[in-house]
Amino acid sequence: MDAYVNCARRVQTVYRKLREELRSAKRLCACIRGTDWGLACNSIHMLDLFAYLSSSDTERISCNGCLLEEQIFESKRKGYIEFYGKLTGKIGETTSYLMECGHGPSRDVFEFFTEKTYYYVNESEGLLITQDLEGGEPIKQYFELAFVSQTTTWVVDRLLRGEAIELTGFAESARLHLPILREFLKRQNKIQGSESSICPIT
Repeated sequence: MDAYVNCARRVQTVYRKLREELRSAKRLCACIRGTDWGLACNSIHMLDLFAYLSSSDTERISCNGCLLEEQIFESKRKGYIEFYGKLTGKIGETTSYLMECGHGPSRDVFEFFTEKTYYYVNESEGLLITQDLEGGEPIKQYFELAFVSQTTTWVVDRLLRGEAIELTGFAESARLHLPILREFLKRQNKIQGSESSICPIT
């Protein structure tokens, strides 16, 4: 049986188009920076997007959590924890990434760099800016993100018709999850002085 994980940015039109633009890139640096966007609970969605946009080999993923803050925070969901700081790593040989979450009002932006082009994505404003790194004026484009209810309907309809979908298969999603989870667990155990195998994040 095929199983999929609902990291739904893969089915958003803006990212499907951006992926096509990035196909010819030799290297990609992918970043998300912001405050209170939920590093522990949402980082898998960001890493999944980076893997999708870069079409990288998800058999080879690294993650480094040495820049995570030395403190555990309560999650918005009772009984779970949250982290702040930075995660860095690589996907395959040609994609590097940075995920940064600080303290403050909830906000975040994406930045993507290839050897030729810079991309800025602000989902809350529906804004994509493209800038040629060799000069020229930045190009602004506006977009709308579909609601989860809309993307779920689209995905289910295609599945029922036996058509291929863009969502991440379970096996690939597990490969993306594990490096992140190991870093959170390592930081949790260091702070608590424990050897737990459970990291309670949502």
